[in-house]
Amino acid sequence: MVFRRHHHSKFDMPDSLDGNAQQCAAELLGVILTGKLSFEDHVDFVLTICSQHVYLSKLLHSHGLP
Repeated sequence: MVFRRHHHSKFDMPDSLDGNAQQCAAELLGVILTGKLSFEDHVDFVLTICSQHVYLSKLLHSHGLP
């Protein structure tokens, strides 16, 4: 993962190594990090998981399952 400061000047991203694809985000120790070092992607992921669990819980409850 390449970390850099945000500058208005041009930044040349290095080529990928051994044919590995470059990613915009990485999950490290359960936290999603981006090149912007913001938690936006991590929060979106956690909210998506929570929403799925709530939906599943309501669905199971409506069918009489605990």
